[in-house]
Amino acid sequence: MIFVKNLILKDLYIIKQWVFLIPIFLAIALVLNNGTVSLALALSIAISIRLIYNDDKIKGSFIINSLPVTRKEIIISKYIVSNLLIIFIAFSIILIHYITYFKFPNLYTMNLSLKNILSFIFLSNIICAIIIPLYYSINNINILLLILFPLFFSPYHISTYLIPKLNFLNPIGIVLFLLIMYSSMHSSIRLFESMDIE
Repeated sequence: MIFVKNLILKDLYIIKQWVFLIPIFLAIALVLNNGTVSLALALSIAISIRLIYNDDKIKGSFIINSLPVTRKEIIISKYIVSNLLIIFIAFSIILIHYITYFKFPNLYTMNLSLKNILSFIFLSNIICAIIIPLYYSINNINILLLILFPLFFSPYHISTYLIPKLNFLNPIGIVLFLLIMYSSMHSSIRLFESMDIE
């Protein structure tokens, strides 16, 4: 587990600038056009791509050949980091929500609920659960970006029309979510273990 911890710290270090920029972007989105949740969804997509971009750039050879870690541990760390950052984004949304509600009521236009926040967390994780194994199946970041290109134009529609209709607050929704995440992680591990790395 210590190696997984180190891999998590490595991934967090790579995307450390996002941690400082996320609250700023979300606050600006709130002031400009109330697109906070849609921007948060776009940030989740961008972060998941950024996590695997670094491995594509170096093909993971440096990590695997220089450290006593398994490919399974590398994949697990990707999922943990993406989930941590999604939770951080959700926490930032809640924090901005309460700050504007109590301190800047004139700017407060956000209609936020626990259901929408949880739906955002679940949906963002599901999107990451699609992106990560998709990358390891094609093993090319450029092709991945081409495939995902339409997704970059959909966060607003997803946050406006899909998230309010989702309901993960029931046993079936939770079980389905866990099955999706398990299947995604298992597929990513198998794909990565069968991948030739130079």
